[in-house]
Amino acid sequence: MFIEQAKGVIAERNGINMDEAFRRLRQHARSRQEPMHTSAANVISSRVML
Repeated sequence: MFIEQAKGVIAERNGINMDEAFRRLRQHARSRQEPMHTSAANVISSRVML
């Protein structure tokens, strides 16, 4: 659930499609070696701006 919401937030903020939003979220999580749901929660709460 968090991942889908985060994809929507990222897509809306950046004017991109959902596939690109997912790619950015995945890249962010991998670069910080954290689970995707953690990165997604941080995006939703605006702690991370992607």
